[in-house]
This record gives sequence, structure tokens and C-alpha cells, in this order.
Amino acid sequence: MEVENERRRRELYDTLGIRDDDSLFDENSLSDEPSNGVNGTPSHADQEVTMQESQSSSDGQRSNIHEDEIAYNVEEGPKSGMHFPTMDNLVNFYKEHAKLKGFSIVIRSSSKSNGSVPKYVLMTCDKGNKPHGGKYTKWVNCPARINATLKDNGLWVVGRVVTNHIHQLDPSMSRFMARHKCLSNGVKRSLEANDIAGIRPSKSIRLLEVQSSGPEKMGCLLKDCRNFIYNRRRLRNILWVHPRGRAAYEEFHDVICFDTTYLVNRY
Repeated sequence: MEVENERRRRELYDTLGIRDDDSLFDENSLSDEPSNGVNGTPSHADQEVTMQESQSSSDGQRSNIHEDEIAYNVEEGPKSGMHFPTMDNLVNFYKEHAKLKGFSIVIRSSSKSNGSVPKYVLMTCDKGNKPHGGKYTKWVNCPARINATLKDNGLWVVGRVVTNHIHQLDPSMSRFMARHKCLSNGVKRSLEANDIAGIRPSKSIRLLEVQSSGPEKMGCLLKDCRNFIYNRRRLRNILWVHPRGRAAYEEFHDVICFDTTYLVNRY
């Protein structure tokens, strides 16, 4: 065996030009490592797995890029070419931007094709109309506006954008503007529960102020809370007609008498 190994070693030295210090350690044993193809190149199966991993990584990158494109900066506001999946997303985005900057928006026009889905929308500053005569009005013909159209792929794409205002902007006054005032469902439930429990509106509203860390964090005015409670308390169903009364009306409709005493005395 030693003679045979020595002969092979000499043949390799002469044929391949291997130096004497090159090692042929363990030349008798078979390699347990899987073959990667000829001359160390990856096999077809390895190439296929690598391509699949690369493709999945590329798809993940494209997905992340798409998500980054949708997550626009609200403070910077809308820009020409931005796209949104729905009209509500576009309106909410511009509304939040207006709230941060200190102005309110209105939807001036929203055209529809065949009376179905809107295809075009124009949103302007709420001070965008021209003032009428010498009357005091908040309208100053402000040019700030954006428009968007619905494309064939279902996305709303922003077109022209005008960002300059000709009036002063005050972000601290945004919560007093009609477009930005809203009663959340949680506030409504709290007001209803406190009213049913017999808590006076002033104490109920004060409790909401404490829970929200101040009236400026409530997202609405104190007057809005009172109006909500009073609307819930208002008189309902003052006119209720019994089926027999409806039948009698068909025969005796010359005289109609309303008797609301039953609601109080239960006669």
C-alpha cells in the first residue's frame, strides 16, 4: 500500500506539477462532503434554491418599498404624484395635515361617472371662497387646494397641489374648527353611562377632562359634550298612533284631537 501511494504521489508531482510540500493527506479515504458540481461550481439544485431565496428576498424588498410609499409624512402634506388606495385615505391624510398646520378643509367638488363611484375630488381651505360685499366673513379667497383623480388601477393619484395660504395659520386653534371637532365613541359611551347613572353634565365633562389630561386633549369642545347630552335627553315619540286610531282615521278624518296626557298620567 505504501509503495502504491508513493507511486501515485510521484505521478501527480510529475503530471500536475505539485510541489513536495503539498499535502495528500487522507488520499485513501472517500470524501463524505456532497459534490457541488464540476470544479466547485454549485449544482443545479443548489442554484435553484439560491434563486428562490433571492426571489423571495427581492419580493420582500418590493413589499417594504410599497409600504414606505404609502406611509407618507403628514407634516409635509400632500405632493403631486402621491397615490392612495381609497378616497377616504386621501381625505383623512389631508385633514390630519390641515390640523397640524392650523387650517380646516372642505370638499368643493366630487364628480361621479354614471352617478356611481367618484372619479375626481377637489379639496380646498375652508377660507377659499370669495367674500361677499362688505359683510364680515371668514372667506378670504385662500388659494390652498389639492385635486386628485381615480385611475384605472383603483388608486387615487394627487394632481395639482397649492400649499400657500394668504391668512395666518394657528395650530393651537385647530381643535375649535368644525372639521376637526369630533366626539369619539369612547367619549360618547362615557357621557351616556354617566347620564344614566344620574351624574350631572358638568361633573361628567370634568371627569372626561381629567381622564384626557386637559380639555385640549379631548378632541372636542365642552359645548359639544353638553349638546350631545341634551340631544340624548330630548323628547322623542311625542306622536304615537295606535292601529285602531289609524283605522278610525280612515272613517272619521274630519276632526283630529291630540291627547298627550297619557304620557304623564297613564289614564
